[in-house]
Amino acid sequence: MHSKSLHLLVAAFALFATLTVAVPLSSSLSDDGTPRRRALANIIDLDLERRALSQLQVNQKAAAIMREQKNIKKAKKVSKRNGEKFKKGRDYKGPLSGVGDSDKTRVHNSLKGAGNKHKVTQNLPGRKDTFKDHGVSRTGKAARVAVFNSHLHSSAPLGAVTPVSAGQPKHFGNFRYRLNHPNASLRGGKPLPNAPSNHPGVKEFPVVDKKQYPVGYHIGEQKGTARVITGPHQYNDANGKKVQGYKLHGMVTHTKANDKDHYKMQHYPHRPPSHYPGADFGRPETPKPKPGAPKSLPARPKTPPPPRSNAWIKKSKT
Repeated sequence: MHSKSLHLLVAAFALFATLTVAVPLSSSLSDDGTPRRRALANIIDLDLERRALSQLQVNQKAAAIMREQKNIKKAKKVSKRNGEKFKKGRDYKGPLSGVGDSDKTRVHNSLKGAGNKHKVTQNLPGRKDTFKDHGVSRTGKAARVAVFNSHLHSSAPLGAVTPVSAGQPKHFGNFRYRLNHPNASLRGGKPLPNAPSNHPGVKEFPVVDKKQYPVGYHIGEQKGTARVITGPHQYNDANGKKVQGYKLHGMVTHTKANDKDHYKMQHYPHRPPSHYPGADFGRPETPKPKPGAPKSLPARPKTPPPPRSNAWIKKSKT
């Protein structure tokens, strides 16, 4: 027992001596005149400051870049309107200030990955389209932003506190309505008839007012009741090659914030419905005539043209 304790004591002394020789207290100075131990401490502090971000933080940094670009674009328009030259300012610090190079690459890859998924998403609505139901209205542009954010945050859902909350985006069951539903026409049916039920890849994500939240829903903002529903989808591209992409199944809403039932929002496309094959989209909205506008006259029936004559042929002189 005594011999074992002696061996441990000798090993501890040898380790201390090695560390003392490698990093002297003050006799050995670094190139800039500071003690090497203090320089080593500075490196450790810098490493702690730039420690690796979680995937949730990476995605939030990516969202902050989108928000910043939107604000800069708006500021540039104001400066141009006032005849001034836009300047960021001397003390300007972007969302990636203090972030290490490896995490900057992760943020860039997060944005790029969401963009690539967005490119292979089918049935994206036109920016001028409208979705309406139960007094809720959302534009096609807001829906497109929500689809992009759903792809961006799919790797680390916003506000996820497992198992209390699943976060956003979260699973969308598309379960059938109960048989005693107050609306008899909905009993036994699904909110989105063409979408699968209880598919693990089908997700929902909040669609917020585009004017109030230009870059979509993020943590700390009101989610509202509208949701875009997306899921994996395989389709053929223009060359007939199979592409594993995604599909926008439609948009749903709640009648109340605490209502568990989802209801399909009617889609009023700016383009004809044939532009969105296989989606749960509604009829096109009929444009209302402006007040005071003249009513269009009925088309005149087409009459066959008169028979051609040979009057244009010059007669020869005799």
